[in-house]
Amino acid sequence: MIPISQEGKWSNGVREMMNIIIPVLRGIDFNIEPEDINDFSIAMIAYITTMDSNGADCFYSKVMTPKKLIKLLSDEKILSGRTVFIVNEPDMESNIKLLKAEINKFLPSCARETWEEVALAINCYLEWEYYDPACGICDFYNDTMKKLEDGTYSPNTLTIEEILLKQGISWDEYGTLNVPWQD
Repeated sequence: MIPISQEGKWSNGVREMMNIIIPVLRGIDFNIEPEDINDFSIAMIAYITTMDSNGADCFYSKVMTPKKLIKLLSDEKILSGRTVFIVNEPDMESNIKLLKAEINKFLPSCARETWEEVALAINCYLEWEYYDPACGICDFYNDTMKKLEDGTYSPNTLTIEEILLKQGISWDEYGTLNVPWQD
C-alpha cells in the first residue's frame, strides 16, 4: 500500500521511489453560467494534468442542483449517477470551491505508473476526453501518442479547435461549448 497522509498528500519520497504519476487539478470550467442557482444542470470540464506538465486533459461531468435532479427524475424515472455532482450552495463560487475539493479528494487514489492508467482511474469519476466506452482509449489519442513517439507529429500541427472538433465538441456563435452528451 502506498502511504498517504491524512491530508491526501504523498509521503516523502514515495513518488520518486515508485515512479508514480500523481494527477493534479488545474481548474474547472462550465459550458454556461446557471440562470437560477437553485435549479440548473450544466456541463463541467475539469482540466487535470501532472505537476510537471503545461498542458492538461479534459474530463467532463454534469453539475446539478437537487431541484433539477427531482425534475429530471419525474421525467426520466432514473438517472445514472456516474460523473454527476449534486450541489446545493447559495452561490456559484461556493459550488466551485466544493467541486474542486471533491475532485482533489479522489485524485490521489488515481495515481499510477503511466498517464493512461491515471486517466482511466480518473475516468471512474469523470469522463476522460480520450475514452470511448465501446473501444477504450480513443484512436485519436493512440495515433497522436504514436506520432509523438515517432517524431512525426508536432503539437503545433493542430489547433485546439481542430482537436476539440475531432472529439465532437464545438462552440456556438456565443462562445458556448457544445458537448455531445450535455442536455
